[in-house]
Amino acid sequence: MASRRVLLPFLLAVMACASAVWSMSFVYGSSPSATPTTRSLRVSQHAVPVELGSSVATALEVTTAAWGANIALLVVPFTFLIQLYLQSERTKAERAELGYD
Repeated sequence: MASRRVLLPFLLAVMACASAVWSMSFVYGSSPSATPTTRSLRVSQHAVPVELGSSVATALEVTTAAWGANIALLVVPFTFLIQLYLQSERTKAERAELGYD
C-alpha cells in the first residue's frame, strides 16, 4: 500500500517536469529571423490587405466554435474523474467502517 501512495505523486511530478521542459523548448526554441531575407517572405507578409477584414472577424468565428469544444472536452472528463474519485473515497470509507481495511 505504501508503494501506491508514492507512485501517484511521483508520476505527477514526472509529468509536471516533462511538461515544463517541453513548454520551455516550445517557447524558447529556435525561431525564424525577424528580418525577411528573401523576396517571397517579404511578399507573403503583405499578401492579404487589411481592408478585406480577414484578421479579426475570421479569428473570432473560429474561436467561437473552439470555445464550445474546449468547454465540452474539459467539463465531461473532469466530471467523470470527480465522480470516480468520490466513489472510490466512499468505498474506502465504507470498507474502513466495516473493518475490511
